[in-house]
Amino acid sequence: MKLMAANTPIQNKEIGTFTPQRTVTTKLSVGDVGYMITGLKDPMLLRVGDTLTDAQKPTEKALPGYQPAHPMVYAGFYPKDDTYRDLELAIEKLSLNDSSFQYVRETSEALGQGFRCSFLGIFHLQIIRERLKEEYGLDVLTTSPNVTYKVHLKGTNDVQIVNNPIMFPDFAKIDYVEEPFSDIRITTDNQVLGEVMKLADTHKGQLVNMGNQGDLIALRYHIPTAEIAYDFFNALKSISHGYATLETEFANYEIADVVKVEVAINYAVVDALSFVVHREDAPDMTQKLVEKLKYTVPRHLYPMPTQAIVEGKSIARVDIPPLRKNAAVNGEKKSISKKQALLRRQNVNKRQAAKSDIKLSQDVFNSILDISFSTTTHLK
Repeated sequence: MKLMAANTPIQNKEIGTFTPQRTVTTKLSVGDVGYMITGLKDPMLLRVGDTLTDAQKPTEKALPGYQPAHPMVYAGFYPKDDTYRDLELAIEKLSLNDSSFQYVRETSEALGQGFRCSFLGIFHLQIIRERLKEEYGLDVLTTSPNVTYKVHLKGTNDVQIVNNPIMFPDFAKIDYVEEPFSDIRITTDNQVLGEVMKLADTHKGQLVNMGNQGDLIALRYHIPTAEIAYDFFNALKSISHGYATLETEFANYEIADVVKVEVAINYAVVDALSFVVHREDAPDMTQKLVEKLKYTVPRHLYPMPTQAIVEGKSIARVDIPPLRKNAAVNGEKKSISKKQALLRRQNVNKRQAAKSDIKLSQDVFNSILDISFSTTTHLK
């Protein structure tokens, strides 16, 4: 036998029916709820909706209606309290009954071993997190979500598919970047039409068409997927008091001026905090981000500079205050030699800390999401 969409050959070792009891049979007919034992070791090779046929005498075409899930959002899941094995088993079980949820293993310098997961949207991500907590008792650190980019490199015809900001190439090697766009259809009433259009405009939406649908108004927009993947639907429901509807469909990839933002804490780049954003939004977002990190990153006994770096340049900086006074600026009257000794010890601590792992809480990653939603929150 073989699966037509995935073109995966499998063995037919046994077939049977489930109702009213599990019974081995020689054939399955219309209306039977059956099973097949294949001995396939990797459940990721199976997809819900695929067509099963004879490998020697296959059917001419697969049954209609099957479309593989197209992930819109990617995020990293990292375990807390050394529960990596438990998280691995839980994620594997969730992926078996949710074909649109996929994952691969990854390692972060700041967070250790974890998983890069794909979702249909931000709601799907929240559902998976809740299921991990409620069904398996696992709390996970979740990095900021992002979409997939196509990066074209200079001097070659190579196209690099990037769904993790950590893997974004150096800016000197990039010729241009393409980001995914979606066609969306919003149905709303006339009373909130202005606010809905303002919401779409602030998310870089391009109005394609507007028409009447009974007593309602239907709007069609061409919009970057990254702009609607996070909190766009929540904002739309808030503005329309729950009455507006949203339909999305993937359109294509288009050239976009986006940059990678790296966050350095105490001069050490924290890879898990990297994200990709449009160049025009970078200055404002990074200024707000470092200000939020000032209050969410755990403090040490010395001040720690936090910087947002774009294309090798720091465009935003703030110092995380220490748990005690800085030796260089405290008001105590000490001799110059004692103050210099304090500064030397403090500098040694800084250099050692820059090489060590920085422990981050979920509040730190939520800071990036809060900045992404700041425009939406203002509209509310």
